[in-house]
Amino acid sequence: MVEERVLDKRYLLRLAGIGAASSLVALYLAFLGSYYLTANRIAHCERQLRAVQPRAQKVQELIRERHRTQETVEALQNVLGARQTWTGLLEDVASNLPVDTWLIRITLYNTAVEESQKNTQQNKQKEEIKLPPPDTLLIEGASLSVPSIGVTIKNLTSLGYFRRVRLEEFRRVEDGSLTFCIRAELERTNR
Repeated sequence: MVEERVLDKRYLLRLAGIGAASSLVALYLAFLGSYYLTANRIAHCERQLRAVQPRAQKVQELIRERHRTQETVEALQNVLGARQTWTGLLEDVASNLPVDTWLIRITLYNTAVEESQKNTQQNKQKEEIKLPPPDTLLIEGASLSVPSIGVTIKNLTSLGYFRRVRLEEFRRVEDGSLTFCIRAELERTNR
């Protein structure tokens, strides 16, 4: 009976060892199967990635090009939106001149910018600055008589474009005509 128990223990120990070894072999085979399936799946995904990659690069390039184009369109719209047309004002100024008066030069500018440029002549670094819209019109012209200069100032005042119109200077030149300079401050700068 003692021998049977020892045999049973040996038998059970062998059986447990065989069971443990077979479990390890089964786990190893399951691991190998899983590894093989995962390796095949990775290889398949890499093939798909290589096939899709040129299209993805084209899409990325199209997206970058679209952004550049959109920025260009926005810049152009800003320029067009900020663009001011002065044809109406200039036509009105020209049509309200007396017969014996003619224009030599018309200058549109912003007085604040002009003054700051005079003050910063020492600093000649060029920076990209967004200039404000003009607020002053400087009209240089000539006339054959002093009353025509007064009529010109009166007509400019009545146009409604200007807040204030004043004669800066006038003088007689060699040919007998009078040159004048009129400064007119614009009523509104958004045209």
